[in-house]
Amino acid sequence: MEADVSVVAMPIVLDERVADAWTLVLPSDQTSLAVTLGVWTDLSRRLPLYVLERQIETVAVDVSRSGWEADAIAGGARRGSDPVSAADPRHEVRARLEDAMREFTEAEWAPSGSGNLARLMAAASLSPQRLIDAMGISPQRALALRRGQAAVDDAEARVLAPLLGINEKAVLEANASPPAALVVQMSRPRRRAQIARLTRKRGISEHSAWLAATYEVNAQAARQTGQSQDPAWEERIDRYFQVILENGMPLVLRELITAQVAAMMRVLEQLSPGATARLGADPFATLSTFTDLEVRLVPESDTGARPGNAGCSVAGVYIAEAVPPILGVAVSASAGRRAFTVLHEFGHHLQQDQPTLTNLLLEQLDGGIALEDAACDAFAADILLPASLVDRMIGPRGPTAVHIVDLWQASVASRAAACVRAAQRLSSSGHVVLLDEKGEVSFATSVGLPPIARGSVQGDIGALHEALAGSGRAAGRTRLRYRDGIQGEELHAQVVPMGGYLLLVAVTDRAPWLDFTPPSPAAGPVAPAGSVNTPNAATSSPRSRPHAAHAGTRAAPSASDASALPGSASKPARAASSACPPRSPPRDPHPVPNAPEISSSGVRGEAN
Repeated sequence: MEADVSVVAMPIVLDERVADAWTLVLPSDQTSLAVTLGVWTDLSRRLPLYVLERQIETVAVDVSRSGWEADAIAGGARRGSDPVSAADPRHEVRARLEDAMREFTEAEWAPSGSGNLARLMAAASLSPQRLIDAMGISPQRALALRRGQAAVDDAEARVLAPLLGINEKAVLEANASPPAALVVQMSRPRRRAQIARLTRKRGISEHSAWLAATYEVNAQAARQTGQSQDPAWEERIDRYFQVILENGMPLVLRELITAQVAAMMRVLEQLSPGATARLGADPFATLSTFTDLEVRLVPESDTGARPGNAGCSVAGVYIAEAVPPILGVAVSASAGRRAFTVLHEFGHHLQQDQPTLTNLLLEQLDGGIALEDAACDAFAADILLPASLVDRMIGPRGPTAVHIVDLWQASVASRAAACVRAAQRLSSSGHVVLLDEKGEVSFATSVGLPPIARGSVQGDIGALHEALAGSGRAAGRTRLRYRDGIQGEELHAQVVPMGGYLLLVAVTDRAPWLDFTPPSPAAGPVAPAGSVNTPNAATSSPRSRPHAAHAGTRAAPSASDASALPGSASKPARAASSACPPRSPPRDPHPVPNAPEISSSGVRGEAN
């Protein structure tokens, strides 16, 4: 767990004149900044990830290796020099860096109180209405405080203290502690941009925004799963920010899809025992035996959006109003793609025809439209690609692009089925995307990020542009294009050929093809060229304060302190991330950027 929430870091400065004898001065050819860099190696500390803001640049030396300092010196690095007098500014710089590293190390933001606040309010007969009148808060917040599902901040504690007959410190210490697993997920650097946006949107302090988001996510989870379960916190946090900040874009919690697909499988077996196995062997032949359905091959032009079929991710159509209902599949599709599509459309039929499957859909903000389509994809993929095969092809760290190609080649399933099945195993938010030779999206499935539209052109961006211009392979960072030309956050990307198509896997962090994935160097979406951008509050000037260089932690089982090399030892180790000490109030954190929920978008020009 420690490797997930902290890194080993060293402070750096860009002015070699303040480097003392304990400082290693890297020459300009050992850093991507093209300037000399002072690294205070003796001030190495393990820091919580949430004090880091962004990656700045990289260093060429592999700081994960024992003896890396000697290697750097052999390559041209040198030590600084001793101060020449008591007034030498190097004394002050070192003292400031020591203070900063101590503050970073001890930084906390999550309350660790007794949880007695709700009982104290009950004993003082503070009803929700009295809280509303005394504190000027909303009824929803008053109820959450009385239930112990929210924490009071400093200002609210000042109001509550006389009502409860205790001092402000005692009020704050009575706050409930949020679940430890939720705090871990909220502390990830990628939450930094979301918290900054919430701060601006509500006009509150960053610390208050952090607490508000954490307790609101916890309260929602308690309502939906009860207190006895440990929810999928990462996905719930993504869903929360998606609703609060993005005004309800169609993302779907992965756990909801899993629950819906499991219910679909149960209903299917009740309707026709053994049908799951038969569908996996021959979907068309099996569905043709169902007397309450008709399966047709239709022109692709007949598979467009229809009532009840809007946003369908495949080249197929479900015509519910026909008697009997029709499952239409594009005649132009390959055999593998037709199998995936007909099972997807059958998923629509099950969910719309069986009352027990509509309940979860109707509970969703959009009436279940996004959940229904995502469940159809997962239902089809689960039938065509059994878990035993997926387990054999994809390791515990999640799928690389190569893993997905191997999974596709080891089965008779379509490329789209392999993409959906692999996306279920992503360990962070991201996309799995199929693109044609022009860089146009043929199929995409997304986890925790807004869906990528089928037919959208992505080939001129980042790693995809590199892959299309070269061998079809690339790795690095890239953004993907959403509606109105807006580009999403920068993602770690890997691109490989996949039988005439390009396969892209892009994730926010924990990329399985990298030993260690540092915080994203950019936060949030980027508007099209020519539009007005608001400066991102999650970044800071590299010269504005001391910075910490990642010595990092590998995501490998050894969990040894490391700074990852992206792909091979010849590549530069990822190094510098800016860090800033918590601002007022003292326990206010400073993490970095933004992300699981699943959504899908699919075919235009068939990918099998």
